[in-house]
Formats: sequence, structure tokens, C-alpha cells
Amino acid sequence: VLEDPWTEPPEFVHQRTVSPMDAPDKVTEIEIEFLKGDPIALNGKKLSPATMLAALNDLGRDNGIGRLDLVENRFVGMKSRGVYETPGGTILIAAHRAIESITLDRGAAHLKDEFMPRYAELIYNGFWFSPERLMLQAMIDKSQEDVEGTVRLKLYKG
Repeated sequence: VLEDPWTEPPEFVHQRTVSPMDAPDKVTEIEIEFLKGDPIALNGKKLSPATMLAALNDLGRDNGIGRLDLVENRFVGMKSRGVYETPGGTILIAAHRAIESITLDRGAAHLKDEFMPRYAELIYNGFWFSPERLMLQAMIDKSQEDVEGTVRLKLYKG
């Protein structure tokens, strides 16, 4: 089924999210607080990173958020279709981008946007301990020094 990108994945493929069409007909409002670019609280409650992600996964799942259907370019050169679910990650990246949009200056934001694909590629391909990844991490850490505040999001049907 997944070999044909025109074919929609069957619903049983999705294990972590409800269909957006079956999600509640009302908005779920949340607030995520950031300090130095890290999420530290959800709806005013301080949480560890693991607990934060678990809570966001639950909220995203219930609201049909975080379904991805894409064709990837693999490290070995072949293309592969992937159907993923990342409800908490989808919420977190939206909130983080929102807080960065008001805390980073234009030049820093543009530079970060340029090197983040390379950073993601290094991690995806297993180069976590590489000098390149560590260099990029130092730039990311520097860019996040003033990324703090609270973001309000409305979750609704994906």
C-alpha cells in the first residue's frame, strides 16, 4: 500500500493519533513556556522534558495532530515513503518557531534556518558525535540564549 504515493495510508497505520476528522469539534488551548529555547512548563506546570513530550503527545493525539506522509531521500540514495506520527513534536516545533519569531533577530533567524537542515541530516544519518554536529550545536545553543517566554496555541482537528 505504501509503495504508491497516490494511495492514502489505511487508518490502521496510525497508532498514535486519531483522525483529524474524528478529533473533537472544539478548540483545546494550551500554553508552553520556554527558557533558553527549552520548553519548561505546560499550562503553567513545570515539567521534565520527557513528561512534557508525553503530555504533548496526548494532547496532539486527541486532536489529530502530527500525521506526516512523505517521500524521503535515504542516506544510500534511494527514495522511500514514510508515514509517521509525531503529535508532541509537531506541537513543540510550532510553539518553538513562534517564540523564536519574536525573540531572534532577522540575521540570526536566517542563519539558523540555513544550517538546521544540515544539523537534522547529521542526526538522521547517525552522526550525533561528529565534530560537525557539535559545532552546529554550539551555534544553536548561542542562538537560544534569549529565547524565552510563553506561547499560546490552539489545537483543533490536526
